[in-house]
Amino acid sequence: LVCVTRFRDAGRPCTDNSECEGLCLVSTDTICDEPGNCREPKPPRPGDKVVGTCQEDDDPCGSFIEVRGGIAQPGYNAD
Repeated sequence: LVCVTRFRDAGRPCTDNSECEGLCLVSTDTICDEPGNCREPKPPRPGDKVVGTCQEDDDPCGSFIEVRGGIAQPGYNAD
């Protein structure tokens, strides 16, 4: 068991982990324009220039694509 704590800068735009309390991540959240009209975002390729968002909380589990220096890194899963 672990306590999950929300970061104060959660959701803020970023281009590097140094700009966040946690990690700077590419959003992999499903996008819904209206109920029933949802789509999965297309993840960037490693090396693509991107703007991420500061990690929501310190939950160590999930699928992640970090942004470092404005560049998408290879994705990884952590359990």
